[in-house]
Amino acid sequence: MGVETIVAAIDSEAAAQITGIQSERDRRVERIAEEAKARADEERRRWAASRSEEAQRKRAGIVNRARLEADRRLADVREELFQRAVARLEEMLEALTAESRYERVFGALYDEAFAVVSDSDATVLVRPEDRGLAERVVADRGAAGPVEAKLSCIGGVDLETEDGRCVRNTLDSRLAQSERSLRSLAVATIPEFAGSGTVP
Repeated sequence: MGVETIVAAIDSEAAAQITGIQSERDRRVERIAEEAKARADEERRRWAASRSEEAQRKRAGIVNRARLEADRRLADVREELFQRAVARLEEMLEALTAESRYERVFGALYDEAFAVVSDSDATVLVRPEDRGLAERVVADRGAAGPVEAKLSCIGGVDLETEDGRCVRNTLDSRLAQSERSLRSLAVATIPEFAGSGTVP
């Protein structure tokens, strides 16, 4: 399984997770919009009897503040939902490392990193749980670099050379690199993620 396939699978799961929380998002957005509209309507009623310029300015200011508050709360909801989806993806990646297919994923991550540094003596950095797997992969590729099991990560590999070159290719770093595309996916799936909502 190639890394691109993994990222595509992550994107697919992100879409599923985001879709799964749409109902909760809808309820929150509706409640926020209703509260803001109620506040604006209340202020409209309070100032309906007054036609003075000062009263109109105050009314506009109150309505605008209500809209700004609704926008802020919507932004908070969007970010919360996105972070929950990312946390779920992290859980899925952690589960992947316990599956047999993780060996293929690890090998692909190693090959990708090695293609960048092209140094068979590069130090291979992994999490302690992956020491044996890393030693097998390194041996299978005919490399001679030492394996150091000292990373604190979900899984994957980093390579470091004696001349200071390094490649970070852990699952954590790949997920971080995918954040922009995941946010784009969230916007495509739930348009309200695109920006501020408009209070009626």
